[in-house]
Amino acid sequence: LNWVCNEDWKPPFAQSCFFIGSMIGVPIFGWLADYFGRIPIIVTTNLVGGVFGLASSFCNSFLLFCILRFIVGLAHDSSFYIIYILGLEYVSASYRSIVANVPILLFLTASMCTMPWIAYGIGDWTWFGVAIHVPFLLTVFTP
Repeated sequence: LNWVCNEDWKPPFAQSCFFIGSMIGVPIFGWLADYFGRIPIIVTTNLVGGVFGLASSFCNSFLLFCILRFIVGLAHDSSFYIIYILGLEYVSASYRSIVANVPILLFLTASMCTMPWIAYGIGDWTWFGVAIHVPFLLTVFTP
């Protein structure tokens, strides 16, 4: 979308919209998960993140892109935190340190090592966006 030279402020601004959405969404969805249950909110946040993430992949308007990234931000971090808390609730206190740290270690390391290669292999930011947002939609099968 030619976000270079005089337009180089756009990517960091869009990323800021995402994180502002995250700062708002985490407490809201956290409260909703306590009230309605973890599983329905996990599915909801993943669907919101997946659908609006896919929509942002095909967006040609900067304003609409920022709005969609804000909505993805509302749900994105919440989907992780709620699953994380649910996992910690299922184990005894003696195993919480392992359950809290090992998945982050493994999945964060694996994603940081593979994501650049996936982006390089796909070679197009639109289809890369599709590839990283479609898995969110698969959570409808988890309950």
